[in-house]
Amino acid sequence: MQQLMYRMVERMLTDRGSFSRNKNFEAFNDPRLGRATRIVRHLRSLQNDLLLSDGAGGVKVEVEGHKVRLEIARPEVRSVRVAYINRDELSLMCLNPRIRTMMEGLLGPEWFNERPVQSSPRR
Repeated sequence: MQQLMYRMVERMLTDRGSFSRNKNFEAFNDPRLGRATRIVRHLRSLQNDLLLSDGAGGVKVEVEGHKVRLEIARPEVRSVRVAYINRDELSLMCLNPRIRTMMEGLLGPEWFNERPVQSSPRR
């Protein structure tokens, strides 16, 4: 069940606009999709903050087991955002090539060799 939800998250992250609420009205009644849309909003928000920070020393990543702690400093607005996600969600965020490059610089490429980002086959 968790795997299905993350496949929905992946589709919503990569195919922006193709999974509209109007066209898929019945699917949006499923609670799993509600959770998936919350995860997508959270991951997109993190991606935007990471891209705004541009990885200029204001980003720290700590991986402990299956948990990932992201700390994103934004000195221009005097804020620090701390977010906790899991490794699967980090892998989904890294489908964006700019985020993946940034994370490879912070975590090292061996982290991605250990746990490759896999995309589900398209129909």
